[in-house]
Amino acid sequence: MTARGEVAAHLAWLLAWSAVAAMGALAITQALGLGSRGPLPALQSLTPLVLLPAFPIAVVAALRNRRALALTAAGVAVALLVLAAPIAFPGHRPAVAADATRLRVTFANLFRENQDPSAAAAVMAHDADVVAVVELNPVMAAHLEAAAKAAGRYRYQLAQPTFGSDGLALYSRFPIVSADVRPIGTRLGLEAHLDVDGQPVRLFVVHPFPPIFNGRLSAEWAMSLATIGDEATSPGPPTIVVGDFNASRWHPPFRRLLRRGLRDSHEWLGHGFSTSWPNDWATPPFVRLDHALVGPGVVPTAVDDIGVPGSDHRGFVVDVAVNP
Repeated sequence: MTARGEVAAHLAWLLAWSAVAAMGALAITQALGLGSRGPLPALQSLTPLVLLPAFPIAVVAALRNRRALALTAAGVAVALLVLAAPIAFPGHRPAVAADATRLRVTFANLFRENQDPSAAAAVMAHDADVVAVVELNPVMAAHLEAAAKAAGRYRYQLAQPTFGSDGLALYSRFPIVSADVRPIGTRLGLEAHLDVDGQPVRLFVVHPFPPIFNGRLSAEWAMSLATIGDEATSPGPPTIVVGDFNASRWHPPFRRLLRRGLRDSHEWLGHGFSTSWPNDWATPPFVRLDHALVGPGVVPTAVDDIGVPGSDHRGFVVDVAVNP
């Protein structure tokens, strides 16, 4: 090998070590459950993309007899496999009873500046029993009301539009026995109790602030996820939580929320690697921020993502069964 080749090879191995060191640091934050400060949540949302190169690096290093690098990269690869295991192997879903109550829910983040009437038509086009939306502005609220009227199936409605990102609404063909719009964490959310053919169902609509590059807001985001867990696991009827959580499986605070007895419908139905954001960039969406979580007794049976014109998120339609 020429001197120039030796220098190039040395730089390549140095670059590989630098990459593995960065991946290892990210993996350590996951192992320690860190991730509610500064830029960490944003970096953790990229976990599968950032850690994936550890696999080829480990193989090449092993073939070139670079044992220390191979073992280190292999450790990072194992960390990714451990993190992804609950998505790849979501576990057995309970059987659905023959007399289970069925419910279809559509959820969408409409985007606070969106005024496209086709977005309202899109979320109302799936024959859902319940439609829930966040980031609802007054113009879009009027479009939704018109679309709901055209659908002729949403007798029960609650809408609270704003010119910011706190607006939300719920449209239901089942009676809304009670509803409470209040802060759930540090942002407005909604708790509604529905009478679904005689079966009481509790539905939360949530939208915590995103963990942007700000220590205070990141801490508030983690606290909001914990509060959602408190609310959703409090005593009450079978519970469904839909929303833009601004969080994914790759965020430790969200994993702590799931460990409280809630299951992610996309994951449980084998769609855990699907993504919902960003939907308005040149790149494809790379992370799922929009979720339907279910509590004990509620079994998801189908879930499909839907396009929402003018929004930076994809919405979804989830079918669930509530066992008696």
